[in-house]
Amino acid sequence: MSNKRVLLSSAVDLALALGIIALAFGVIRFALVPAVIEGLGLAGDSIAAASLRRGGAALGILLAYGAFVRFRERRAATELYPRPRAIVGGIITGALMIAPTMLVLFAIGAYQTTWRGWQAALAGDAVVILVAAMLEEVVFRGVLFRQLERALGTTAAIVCTALVFAAVHLPNLGDGSDMRAFATTFVSVAVIGGFWTVLFARTRNLWFVTLHHAAWNFTIVLSGAPLSGLGEWLAAAPLVTVDRGPIWLTGGAFGPENSVLTILIVAAVVFTLARRKLTGSAVEGRPAAAPDSSRTNPAGVVALRESASRLTERWSPRVVAALDDYYVKVCKVHGTFGWHSHDTDELFVVLEGRLAIAMQDARADLGTGDCFVVPRGVLHNPTAEEECLLMLIEHAATLHAGSGHAVAVPTRTIAEQLRPL
Repeated sequence: MSNKRVLLSSAVDLALALGIIALAFGVIRFALVPAVIEGLGLAGDSIAAASLRRGGAALGILLAYGAFVRFRERRAATELYPRPRAIVGGIITGALMIAPTMLVLFAIGAYQTTWRGWQAALAGDAVVILVAAMLEEVVFRGVLFRQLERALGTTAAIVCTALVFAAVHLPNLGDGSDMRAFATTFVSVAVIGGFWTVLFARTRNLWFVTLHHAAWNFTIVLSGAPLSGLGEWLAAAPLVTVDRGPIWLTGGAFGPENSVLTILIVAAVVFTLARRKLTGSAVEGRPAAAPDSSRTNPAGVVALRESASRLTERWSPRVVAALDDYYVKVCKVHGTFGWHSHDTDELFVVLEGRLAIAMQDARADLGTGDCFVVPRGVLHNPTAEEECLLMLIEHAATLHAGSGHAVAVPTRTIAEQLRPL
């Protein structure tokens, strides 16, 4: 598939996914749920009615996204699997990420606060925050980022998603803000949005990122500070907080997300996550040394077919050589791997047997001696009806399962792929 076709297909899928989510959200939230509330005879302002509206909104978002992935991308929506570790980890890390900023601001007196007590509306606001975070993560990370990643690659998609995320939040400042406030807010929200995008790119789990996002927001609400420039949550906060510090430190009317402390903390975490992109001993752009074949073969010649045939695990590539920033790998395969994509091109060479590589609107059938390049960002699914031996040439930063993770075998780390045969 050419780059132009990938860009066009990604744009179409982006519009289609957003349209389906908006339609499902609207139908369930504004048609089905009101009908259920009326049928049950519930008061419009009751807790039960509010719970149905919020639950209906969440259900519409998840059903629409799941349907798009299932029927358009033809894969399981593994990023929606509610894994317990993802749920607990998202909540804990989300609260802990923003807590240092809040603690420092309280400790130095930049925020002065008094205890008001727990408010009855707090539980309902927590659900609203969760649904809002779910909508943003599905739209920005599940839809926008994945389609941009498919068209542009992972790094460019992270940057573009962060910029769009920041631009969408600028109206929260209101008309009375000056250019400095707009610039500061754009930078801070872009850094935060970039962090959540990197987090999704690493975990490929929307529940983890959604709950991280929601816990971050709820922690700010609990503190009594403004959340993303919105003051509607302040009445439900157990604390009454007054801003007494400089804007660059407290974030002003936008809240602690605009604090220089938050920007520095999140930027440091993003930098750390980016440097640790690869699992194992290889660093992006600097491949770890391939297994040394000179001990058994002084000429350094690698017998590709023989090396691949010695493998006992299927769909578990091993590095046999390195050139510049690329690895040469051999692999033994049988069956179907699963739909996924990479942010770099990937070369398949069939050493023995036959391999079919399905893509969204094309298919490549390879026999012994054939090669095929899967362009970056293209969803593909390799299948071998009988045992097949392969050589792969991939960038050192290419991860085994790539993006998508609807694969039938465990992901192999770079360290595992570097083990001697």
